[in-house]
Amino acid sequence: MCRNILLSVAFWGCIFIALSVTGQNQVTLEDLWIKYEYLPAGIDEFQPLKDGEHYAEVRENRLEKFSFKTGKSAGFLTPQMPFEIQSYQLDGQEENILFTSDSRPIYRHSRQVKAWILPKGKNQPLALAESHWVMEPGLNALGTWCAFVKDHNLFIQNTQSLEIKQITRDGKPQEILNGIPDWVYEEEFSMSRAYAWSPSGEMLAYLRFDESAVPSYSMPVYKGQLYPQNQIFKYPKVGEANSRVTLNVYHVGLNKTQGVLLPDPYEYLPRITWLPDGRLMVATLNRLQNHLRIYVADPHTGRATQVAEMRSPRYVELEKIWHPIFISKDAFLLLSEQSGFFHIWSYSLNANTPRQITSGNWEVTKVYGYDEKSGYLYYQSTQEGPTERHIYKIRLNGRDGQKLTHEPGTHDADFSAGFQYFMKSYSALGVPPVYSCHDNTGRMLYMKEDNAVLRTKLQNLDGSGPELFSFTTSEGVNLNGWMIKPVNFSPSKKYPVLMFVYGGPGSQTAGNDFDGFNYIWFRLLAQKGYLVVSVDGRGTGGRGYEFRTCTYGRLGDLESTDQAEAARWLARQSYVDPGRIGIFGWSYGGYLASLCITRWADVFKAAVAVAPVTNWKFYDNIYTERYMGTLETNPEGFDKESPIRYAKNLKGAFLLIHGTADDNVHFQNAAELASALVAEGKQFDMFVYPDKNHGIYGGLTRYHLFTKITQFILNNL
Repeated sequence: MCRNILLSVAFWGCIFIALSVTGQNQVTLEDLWIKYEYLPAGIDEFQPLKDGEHYAEVRENRLEKFSFKTGKSAGFLTPQMPFEIQSYQLDGQEENILFTSDSRPIYRHSRQVKAWILPKGKNQPLALAESHWVMEPGLNALGTWCAFVKDHNLFIQNTQSLEIKQITRDGKPQEILNGIPDWVYEEEFSMSRAYAWSPSGEMLAYLRFDESAVPSYSMPVYKGQLYPQNQIFKYPKVGEANSRVTLNVYHVGLNKTQGVLLPDPYEYLPRITWLPDGRLMVATLNRLQNHLRIYVADPHTGRATQVAEMRSPRYVELEKIWHPIFISKDAFLLLSEQSGFFHIWSYSLNANTPRQITSGNWEVTKVYGYDEKSGYLYYQSTQEGPTERHIYKIRLNGRDGQKLTHEPGTHDADFSAGFQYFMKSYSALGVPPVYSCHDNTGRMLYMKEDNAVLRTKLQNLDGSGPELFSFTTSEGVNLNGWMIKPVNFSPSKKYPVLMFVYGGPGSQTAGNDFDGFNYIWFRLLAQKGYLVVSVDGRGTGGRGYEFRTCTYGRLGDLESTDQAEAARWLARQSYVDPGRIGIFGWSYGGYLASLCITRWADVFKAAVAVAPVTNWKFYDNIYTERYMGTLETNPEGFDKESPIRYAKNLKGAFLLIHGTADDNVHFQNAAELASALVAEGKQFDMFVYPDKNHGIYGGLTRYHLFTKITQFILNNL
């Protein structure tokens, strides 16, 4: 499930239609979605180099080397490429370089690309796989072989002789996938590559997905054809069969494959990684995703031994915890929330009792790595509060903790090899990203990119930026939020309110960071006299296990209750018109917006729901069963908080939007809700985007979409 679809899509061109009020200090939709006047600058494909003193980035379609210490150029690593560089990978010696270009998206993470190898000492790149479209090309550590997937099979190509070896031969659409995940693993375990090279470069571990028993889903694709075609793909919904996933290791020198046999039954095999000593680490989950097992396997014999496990009465959030960092030949670090908050724990490969390193009523949100030389561990956390993200270092004994960042807001980092320096990104509410280089004490060395042009544009806009606030609900729950007040705000006036919600498990919208194009659009609404508010209800992240998982088995109940509580709190403020409160959301936020306008019909005057889930039975099984259980364990939960159930309550204005080619949240969801509303005689607005997926973008689409949403808000709220 997408965490915030408004931020996850690239920026696309559109036609010029004057809708917004024009003026030097006014936001317009054409500036936002046609001219991209508010697009922040960044660093293109930043990558630290192994010497610990330099980093690379793409400049003028070639790789340029820069000093961490001074920021000055140290020359070019490559000549200009005869294609547009979209990504690159250096081998372990930084001698051979893999480039990709001409990307063709498939689903959220997967894509076909053209790939090129620039061998050591060469000035001209060589086409991988004879320039044919491939998936997930990846160099081994020595730069001698490059793996890739084509036609659902795994291949390797020698980077010098260009010899190609085919590793698997049973790949078949809708049945067998080698080296790439199926749809649901890609979406819910954030996977696009299902193979990993060993540190020596002589072994290739890969997953084989047998999805032949998984039910298929089909979507009509129009594209101006006389007869629409059906796009068919495997999509397991609640209670349905999953792919059977097995692990194999291909030995390059021996040209043979060894299967890995895990000693315990499992439903999911979502993670593999290599230990520094050449053994494999494997993670598995059961169907309910409340029992994680970690194994170490011998790649030569295929025998595996369990070394650690995590259990939860609700669920284990694999994506948040699984970033193992090896601190010795016998120990590794993982995040765990067995203390009630995500913290760093040290685990032993000898299956000894794990040891907690960080502690407190706050959460570690990212672990950057461990510097063996200094003995410091670097991480990001919420120690300053759930709306903040700062960077810290601490020793493995949990002592001598130091805070490396200080401005209120959100800080992130990319560390150099050896942890002497880090490139920091920083943003805050209304403050666009700033990139600066620091040493490992936090001292700034230089500014890399300050986004001064965009910062000036934002400072010159009419009105003011967001303000953080908090309030306590009638149930005694303290909730955090932000609000953007209308231009020329007066507390003696009454203003309409648009609430923005996502609200999915572990997500946050009410953080002290820059919300990209969302934020600019909200400023446009504020210039038109609207108060814009976002509140993180129960189930969201940054506040510990109990706050996040209390929605387990009852998705939508507490989340929509908290949005209604926020609306009632706003209605009591002197500057709010209590009869003009609306709500807007996308994906999970669209689900909550649909639920709010139906279940809480007396509270909300209008709602806009984009690509909403309308019954969790229609969504994929990994996400849904993680947070809801199964139809057997929770038979009543699935229908209880469906907006379809509350269709008869609709009173206010409702705009329902969906793309017909949404492979994630199927158009079926909107169709079933629309049918229920029609059956109840309820009038509502609906707009369908043909052949558009969950992101609803491409060509003129985003401008059209936000023109429609903006007009609906102006007319109905």
